[in-house]
Amino acid sequence: MVEKLKLAPCADNEEHLQRHTDSSSLVIGSKVLSDVSREDIQKISKKMDEEYGKLIEAEGNPGRKVFCLETDRDIGSDAVVPIESLNKNTVFNIVREPENNGGFEVNVALISSKDMPKTNIIHGIYGPYGNSGLGGNYTMIFGDPGEPFPRKLDENADIRAKLDNRRKEEYWQKHVFLITEDELCYAIDKMKEAGLPTKEAEARLKQFKENPKSPIVERCHSSAAKDAIHLGKIKLNNNDDNNHLLEFSRAKTSQNE
Repeated sequence: MVEKLKLAPCADNEEHLQRHTDSSSLVIGSKVLSDVSREDIQKISKKMDEEYGKLIEAEGNPGRKVFCLETDRDIGSDAVVPIESLNKNTVFNIVREPENNGGFEVNVALISSKDMPKTNIIHGIYGPYGNSGLGGNYTMIFGDPGEPFPRKLDENADIRAKLDNRRKEEYWQKHVFLITEDELCYAIDKMKEAGLPTKEAEARLKQFKENPKSPIVERCHSSAAKDAIHLGKIKLNNNDDNNHLLEFSRAKTSQNE
């Protein structure tokens, strides 16, 4: 018999939600736009919580699920792009979050804030919290949800784990994080703290400051993840509107199409 999960709502962990929806964060990745209200994010998370809660009621432990919503205007930056959409000469490598178990080496390309692509797609990734009996939101991602980074595996790892790792590695070999000057400066500081070489990153930063040209040669717009459960479209608040209400227009989910 499947042990039924207990939903851990986003509202119960405001710090977790803030970390994944902080427009001022300098950690590399897509971010919420600064003109999106906190109420918008809370309403979106509540909607996704409700949908995962329904799956818990129906299945007990639904496992990992991805939800997707579209907004009536841009909600976040679209910072993960296919490498073929960029000028290859602008792509280089840095280690993202080396303070977090050594981090992961990723492809990056510098872009100015004004040229950063934007998206009206938001994904919520949900699943069990280990063996705690709880389940809920892992993260919220704007635009392409990408893939988790590969894990460090030993030689005796299960073949399925190795194949899964290989799939993730192939994804990140073909995709690039678009990053701003401030984000690269932050990454360089973290790499220096970890004792990692930063010579190329610093040279790229200097070069970009002298000639801040967009690396994009072909604009690719993000779409919903193939495995996402579509929750329809929403209207974001007008920041001049004190009502702070979201209007949900329910669309057919991929399961019903």
